Amino acid sequence: MKIRISVMDAMTKTPVVVGPEMSVEDCVKLMLKAKVGSLLVQENKILKGIVTEKDLVEKIILNNLNPKKTKISSIMSNILVTVQPSVDILEAVKTMTKYNIRRLPVINKDGILAGLLTLNDILRVQPQLFELILDKSRLFSSRSNYVDSECDNCKMYSLVKLVGDRFLCKECDRNERIINYLN
Repeated sequence: MKIRISVMDAMTKTPVVVGPEMSVEDCVKLMLKAKVGSLLVQENKILKGIVTEKDLVEKIILNNLNPKKTKISSIMSNILVTVQPSVDILEAVKTMTKYNIRRLPVINKDGILAGLLTLNDILRVQPQLFELILDKSRLFSSRSNYVDSECDNCKMYSLVKLVGDRFLCKECDRNERIINYLN
């Protein structure tokens, strides 16, 4: 018997949400405090966009914008690919692969934000999908074992690789090996 896992079963039910008028500086501080790699931008309970660490680098740093004066709405991605909570998790993975994204805002049938589905969420509930994601997604570099995601140990967004059953950044992986060697 095949067990069906829905987006609702895997998603982050309380994603970090900000308003469109918030400054980039305040958003970065919030991302660091909450240890997340993205923020959803919402106004009057309507999802307006998403901001990722990649957006911050590409749009703020490379364009030399002032993070104190720049509103998050000016750098957010406002063309959103979303998914409904009832969708099968495999379909969500296919959508992520098709659009080359790592996060899917989850919108209920009434158009209200219900959560956020990330690759880490998917891999936590259905690790066997790792191979499918690895094989089909351009999100992963063919040159290394590392992928862009959140470290399961330090919760920082960086290049991580699968070590045992956890995704670890280079530093946490090195620290784990040192600790294991010393023990």
